[in-house]
Amino acid sequence: MPLRGDLYLCQMLCEVSGNHRDTSALPEAAVALASRVEALIGNRFHLDLSTALLAGEMGCCPDHLGRVFKAVTGATVTEAIHHCRINKASQLLIETTLGVDQIGYQVGFNDRAYFRRVFKRLRQTTPSAYRSLHSRATING
Repeated sequence: MPLRGDLYLCQMLCEVSGNHRDTSALPEAAVALASRVEALIGNRFHLDLSTALLAGEMGCCPDHLGRVFKAVTGATVTEAIHHCRINKASQLLIETTLGVDQIGYQVGFNDRAYFRRVFKRLRQTTPSAYRSLHSRATING
């Protein structure tokens, strides 16, 4: 029953993160597929990822994966990749002294301007300002 265990784990993680969606009306196979894709994103966020690449690994077409993933998680595959990368980048900005561009490359962005644009959209601030804000909070806090 490893599939059932994965489903329970996925549901628990969603509840803890506050992003719980009621998936009870969705087929188990859809939830399992989305769960496997989320795990791949979490493990490979720093590599070149796309819906097409992940769909190929899952043995389905990109359109199907996109529809199923959105129905289960409420986000597109690309949004999930971006969120994962920006979460890791945020952590690296606080915990390391690596340069902003270097962090962008480490988390999977090949274009520094695109990294900064996505970061600002998701965090409502630039990577440098995010680092400054959280560095001061850690020192003062």
